[in-house]
Amino acid sequence: MSGAGLAAAQASCAVADRGDLARLRADGPDFLDLLQRLSTGDVRGLAPGEGAATVLTTSKGRIVDRLLVHRVREDRVLVVGSPGRSAALVAHLARFTFAERTGLSDVTGSTALLALLGPRARETAVEAGLTVPPPLGAAEQVWRGVELTVLGQDGSSTEGLALVAERAQEALLKEAARTLGPAIDAESVEAWRILRGLPGPAEMDEERNPLEAGLWDAVSFTKGCYVGQEVVARLRTYDKVARSRVTVLLAQGAAIPPRGAALRQGERALGTITSAVRPAGTEAPLAMGYLRREAAHAGAHLEIVWEGGSADGVVSAVSPARAA
Repeated sequence: MSGAGLAAAQASCAVADRGDLARLRADGPDFLDLLQRLSTGDVRGLAPGEGAATVLTTSKGRIVDRLLVHRVREDRVLVVGSPGRSAALVAHLARFTFAERTGLSDVTGSTALLALLGPRARETAVEAGLTVPPPLGAAEQVWRGVELTVLGQDGSSTEGLALVAERAQEALLKEAARTLGPAIDAESVEAWRILRGLPGPAEMDEERNPLEAGLWDAVSFTKGCYVGQEVVARLRTYDKVARSRVTVLLAQGAAIPPRGAALRQGERALGTITSAVRPAGTEAPLAMGYLRREAAHAGAHLEIVWEGGSADGVVSAVSPARAA
């Protein structure tokens, strides 16, 4: 794990290779209408250069994946999803596609994506001559010889940016991006994400619904029907979100708990760990997981238990149980 990269992402700007993120491109006129009927967000009216977050859900209101949707041009939409999920996303969308002209293709392997992470990511980009779109927006430009699509998100948040180019220009893009900040490796990106309290693939799967995952900004409660809409609406209307996503700081020197480790208070099993890491330069692991809502309070003390190990921990952050 790179301490320098993580420090830069926390204080200024770091550059991450996020080629693992799923990327789909749609050039057909009916794609946004299809996505409007299948997902939680209001995406139908996006104008060129605009974007939105949405969540594909099952009929039971569970998460298929959170999508960051960018209308790059009148006739082109670029969608960014979680690592390793491109094939599953294409299959899910195809299952509901009949006469719609979507022009959908998986461009994960044919494109490169670098993410600019950190509180000075946008400022650094402007200084370097990059076009900086608004949060979730999109812009196209040629930058230092590279044909780029610049996206107003970094794969996890709207604080940073994503730079997308054809795979043939990846080496040139990486060379140009060296001036934007130090590189940050995958393990440090995971530490940065958990430190920021941002959900990742382990927190956004079919075991969870969008509201307990804290994805309120990706859910519209005024749009028309979509797959899983009735379940998600009932959760909000009757205040039935049973779990909250939490960040847990473990004791100094503790082992990193595995996914599925139990969160307990005494004899009460209250939740599970979904992801964990030990940030560079620290002795205290940091974890993310789901906790029963009545126990999900900052400062709550927990015991984390797994086969062959245990540790004490304290809740350091809680995702919102309702929209602000």
